[in-house]
Amino acid sequence: MLLRLRQRSGLTYRQLEQRAREIGDVLPRSTAADMTRRHTLPRADQLAAFVRACGDGARVESWLAARHRLVGRSASVDGARPPSPGERHPDSTASAPVARDYAEKLLGAGRPGEAVSLLARVVSDAPADDESRRLLVLALHADGRTGDAARICQEGVDAARARGADSAHLAALHRLVVDQQLPVIHAKRPRPAPPRMLPSDPARFVGRDRQLASAAACLSSAPDRRSMIVLITGTAGVGKTSFGIRLAHHVAGHFPDGQLFIDLHGFSPRQTPVAPVDAIGDLLAALQVPAHAVPATLPGRIALYRSLLAGRRILVLLDNAGDADQVRPLLPTPAGCAAVVTSRSVLTSLVTTDGAQPLTLDVLTPAEARELLAQRVGTARVTGDRAAVEEIVDRCARLPLALSVVAARAAARPDFTIRSLATELRDAGDVLDVLRGGDIGTDVRAVLSWSYRGLSSAAARLFRLLALHVGPDIGVAAVASLAGVALREATSLMAELTANHLVTESQPGRYTWHDLLRGYAEELVETEPAAQCRAALRRLLDHYMHTAYTADRALWPQRHDIPPPPPAADVIVQAHTESAAAMRWFTTEQAALRAAVAHAPSVGLPAHGWHLARNMSTFLYRRGRWSDLVTIHRTAVTAAERAGERGWQAQLHREMALAYAQLDSCPAARTHLSIAADLFHQLGDVRGQAETQIALGWVCEVEGDYPAALQHDEAALRLYRSMDDHSGEARARNAVGWDCVRLGRYHDAIVHCREALNLQQALNSRPGQARAWDSLGFAHYHLGEHATAIGCYDTALEFHRQDGDRYSEAETLLHLGDAHDAEDTAPAAAAAWRAALHILTDLEHPDARLAWARLHAGAPLRTATP
Repeated sequence: MLLRLRQRSGLTYRQLEQRAREIGDVLPRSTAADMTRRHTLPRADQLAAFVRACGDGARVESWLAARHRLVGRSASVDGARPPSPGERHPDSTASAPVARDYAEKLLGAGRPGEAVSLLARVVSDAPADDESRRLLVLALHADGRTGDAARICQEGVDAARARGADSAHLAALHRLVVDQQLPVIHAKRPRPAPPRMLPSDPARFVGRDRQLASAAACLSSAPDRRSMIVLITGTAGVGKTSFGIRLAHHVAGHFPDGQLFIDLHGFSPRQTPVAPVDAIGDLLAALQVPAHAVPATLPGRIALYRSLLAGRRILVLLDNAGDADQVRPLLPTPAGCAAVVTSRSVLTSLVTTDGAQPLTLDVLTPAEARELLAQRVGTARVTGDRAAVEEIVDRCARLPLALSVVAARAAARPDFTIRSLATELRDAGDVLDVLRGGDIGTDVRAVLSWSYRGLSSAAARLFRLLALHVGPDIGVAAVASLAGVALREATSLMAELTANHLVTESQPGRYTWHDLLRGYAEELVETEPAAQCRAALRRLLDHYMHTAYTADRALWPQRHDIPPPPPAADVIVQAHTESAAAMRWFTTEQAALRAAVAHAPSVGLPAHGWHLARNMSTFLYRRGRWSDLVTIHRTAVTAAERAGERGWQAQLHREMALAYAQLDSCPAARTHLSIAADLFHQLGDVRGQAETQIALGWVCEVEGDYPAALQHDEAALRLYRSMDDHSGEARARNAVGWDCVRLGRYHDAIVHCREALNLQQALNSRPGQARAWDSLGFAHYHLGEHATAIGCYDTALEFHRQDGDRYSEAETLLHLGDAHDAEDTAPAAAAAWRAALHILTDLEHPDARLAWARLHAGAPLRTATP
């Protein structure tokens, strides 16, 4: 509203400042710019000055009254009332589903105001219709009425709580609206092409006709009143994924708005199941939500996901689910949508609570098993020796995976008879003690042994050792360290394993393998001498620990150095000297590193866990992965406590506290900082005490308690000076300067930041100089000296770019854009914000939403054309 008032006045922020001064008001241009950009109510005196400067002085009281109503949360929603009795609307008597469908069309045509009128009647008639309420919130937001959208959402939350219903998702949607994180998905542009994510329809699918017909009928007749869920369960290798994909393709025509797919890795040994927050992030990406517009929290993502599905017919295939808690946030609740879930677990609560229709797949019938073999190896070969075929079917226990492997073996050896393959399978059982009691898993191991027995001794040893690896995939350097061989030999051995279909090269130089192959390798590695297994695992973890150390040093060269113990012999350490290369390595290996932190204590190598946790923290901070940072540090600190390592406990508690503060969990942050402070005091570690004071200052900054922040940062400054630690003193002085800006002591801030800059220049620290220049720009910006601030920010950017610190570069670009905006140089402001958005989006950092909000807050409002 204030932005539109300024636009109507035709005045720049500089002219508003001058006009206010002429009529006796105080309105700095930076304050005026903040009022149009931020999403909190301005002070009454600021609002009055702004309105008078815009030439609307006669309506100051009306503006103040409107502000008072908003403070009391009692503002009405223009256009959100039911139509008057005389008003004729095409859908004025429509049912809720029909009204929602029509409203979706209105939104797609860029007519959100009409959608608001239609949906307001539905919500007024049925306050408990949360689906229509969510769509109304989207329509209000698309129409530029964010405050009204927030109120309607809050009313829904209150009503849900009053009737004892779940209000979490509406509450999360309310937070998205208030925080300006909800993108305008529908307005002013055509809807993007529907997502088509299903894997290819299995070309050779056998049997399951009755189950397929039953499940298809259930999904294709999905009622409008609720979504449908089909749950497919069964043992490993029974064909759940193939059945799910065939079913999804079979009914795809009933879901014209798209089909989504995700592999949840619920039963992948040593591969971390996909967390719901990450899975729903992938689904939002498939729905073409920009990365910077994806909320950071799971409730926020759920709210956005379900709002986007409202009014559409979309099918979601969730493959390899671990448990109901992993699946439930991903279920499409809007009517007309459906989900297919596959899992080895029965997921009882998904049936009893969510109404899923269960379907259990058994092994194939004898006829279906014979048909599978015939499809793969040819009818003539199968009919030529029916007794051999029956033996193969029996020994594979009619398990589709085992039969497929046998069929592939036969197809690759056309000169072999079916009888010879049956004999080979029978003989393999004598070696591996397979097929005892018709055990399905034993059958699979027998079949897999064919490929294993064809390996060279070195490749076979490597295959066994791969069972010790803790991540979902592995690179060549890690393979070489695990096996204790040179990189060239490791590459050659992995090529041999790939040729024998025991591993898959998922991308150049990186390998993965099926979970049954992992299980087979784990069984084989038990034949290795225990001492050799321990040595191999030590080499692998040494590789990760030392390479992470060099990568972290590349990201933060001035960090207090805590080198790890020397590596074992034959360990490949990848030395990193460039920040960009270090970030790429961490990005590629982060899953394996997280798994290594968790695994290290259980194999008697706890120090590897806490060194890895510390050396991952800079990377995770720059990526905004606060939850990951908390998780790995919690694991590491537990190991340090068991080992009695008080120094490491203190370090890890302090770093964990910073992550909690970023997650807005300041009470938890204070708890961990209290523990860290006590430990550092007991150890007489003055540097640790100073670092903890800096961290406490940051927590106070997050809480908005700037006087307390200043006290902690000044305490840190005294401690650093007592140690004659110039690097720490520079950091503390910069923090004190920042606090002074927050407290309105701008000239004091400049003094402290200048002293910090002098110290950083003496230390020749590029990152330190960049931070000091950024803080100086912040102080000058608030003094209204915007040209000076711009110069400071430009200098900070030069240092960030020299250092390759893209995250800090993006932070300074945001500040630079603010200064240009206050200086009324809008093109330069937009260019800075766009550059920040590009970097933060590339880094997949949640702060991208800050750049996005700045760019869109200043965009002029336009009327959409139908």
